[in-house]
Amino acid sequence: MNRFLSGKRARMAAALLTLLFLVAQMALIPIAHDDYGYATLDYVYEEPNVQGQNFSAGQLIHYLYEHYELWGGRVLAFGLEIATLRLGVWPMRLLIAAAIWGVLMLGCKMADPDASGRYGWLLPLAALAAYGCMERISLEGIYWFTGAAVYLLPAAALFLAAWLLYRQLMQKEFTLGIRQIPLWVGLLVLSFYCGWSVENMGGASVLCFALLGAYSLFKTGWDWKKLVFCASIVAAAAVGFLFLMAAPGNATRMALHEAYYAMPLLARVGASLKSIPCVLFTAKNWLFTLFVGGVGLLLCAFLWKTWRAAAMKIVTVLTAAADGLLLAGFALKGVPTVLVSIAAWCYLLGVSVLVFAWLWKAERRYDPLLLVLWLSACASQAAFGLSPEYPLRAAVFFALLCVLLVLRLFAQMTQEAAQRKKAKAWVLPALTAVLFAGGMLWQGFGFHAYYLNAQVHAYNDLAMRTAGEHYQQTGKAAESIVLMRVKDRSFSHWQACDRDLIKDWQKRYYNLPQSWGYEDFIYVDYDAAELDKMKEALRQQIRG
Repeated sequence: MNRFLSGKRARMAAALLTLLFLVAQMALIPIAHDDYGYATLDYVYEEPNVQGQNFSAGQLIHYLYEHYELWGGRVLAFGLEIATLRLGVWPMRLLIAAAIWGVLMLGCKMADPDASGRYGWLLPLAALAAYGCMERISLEGIYWFTGAAVYLLPAAALFLAAWLLYRQLMQKEFTLGIRQIPLWVGLLVLSFYCGWSVENMGGASVLCFALLGAYSLFKTGWDWKKLVFCASIVAAAAVGFLFLMAAPGNATRMALHEAYYAMPLLARVGASLKSIPCVLFTAKNWLFTLFVGGVGLLLCAFLWKTWRAAAMKIVTVLTAAADGLLLAGFALKGVPTVLVSIAAWCYLLGVSVLVFAWLWKAERRYDPLLLVLWLSACASQAAFGLSPEYPLRAAVFFALLCVLLVLRLFAQMTQEAAQRKKAKAWVLPALTAVLFAGGMLWQGFGFHAYYLNAQVHAYNDLAMRTAGEHYQQTGKAAESIVLMRVKDRSFSHWQACDRDLIKDWQKRYYNLPQSWGYEDFIYVDYDAAELDKMKEALRQQIRG
């Protein structure tokens, strides 16, 4: 048994269990809100002659062009979402589950490259638990197809591209021949996609690839072939980013925030930097706040004994103090938001210094890669210092890096504790496990809430699909349709009962009568017994 647990098979089994859980979780996520509009080419601009999801490639390209002109440059991400939803909801679910799983497993690989130690099998499960601490960030940026298309999938692509680029650049003998062409082309496509995804991720990808190239040249020496290879990847990301930022539709979005852009530059930056921590570290996002704060304290405690320089000890103390102030501001009422914001940014700066000093030693093969990704993730958040708004889903990349960072820390702590064979050596791993326990409990709680809501979503979907098919076949429209509200609104995005515009998109998505008014969508409050009756009535209607 001990031999099995200490081997790679146990880690593979744990990784498979993690994948199965993510797929099961994504099976409960419905199409919602903007998804209907994009799936039918009807968001911002209505593509003519489209019925349901029946459209040609030419219509899709024309819609994306109009979207680019009218509403902004994120068309590559939306195009991928539309094309995937054209195949069905399940392909989208599987794509998102695969992206999450891939990022978490890359994190395990970076934390423990050789799967060494008898506790290596814990890493995939720890990754799943730590991922659970993202809670509301996941709800807004992952468990919503449009949010995942804009924020998760580009982040996953950046992880993959950075991984492949780092492995290629750090080879002992760098070669650039015919055999490297497929990899080169793949990296060019991935980097271009990352650059032309969303504003903060586009800038972060350019920075990430540039830092990886600079590090490789610094570490292995000058090599013109390596320089050309890396420069092309950076250029591809930069070109994609330029296409993103040059979209005429960006001016339309900026016009919605005239008051913000009328402020002086420093005033805008100050207002934005103040607002970011007030969105990211709040009671609404309490588990992630405690997770980030707890990880910071654990990092300070773990690294304290390794520092010899007085300067690093001072940085560690100041970082811990800023972390304590951040957590106090989160827990106590009446603490000025300005003070909390300053503490948050000082804390992130201090953690970045500690992480840089820790990972720069490159004790493990992928430490430099993790360091570059961390700096890029921090830059992706700082970029919102020039933005009038900060949606919580914009923290997906940063939150995933926090998960990967704690995995790296946990792997080293457990391995050192196992080597020392002293009870007190397990104190920090045990405290980290408490954070993981909180994440795993949230995973279970969230899964149950999503499951209950999924029963309602499934009924509503089938009811509208049946009504649409009946209307298309007979030409006769029912007077109205009775649907149900979900049980737990906190685990659901905007539905049609929350916003009438969604009903317009649903009429096009399900081929419902365009003559229906908003009042013809009748929503009743959640009731389990009533839901069973409505399901049975719908089944009889389908049989009839």
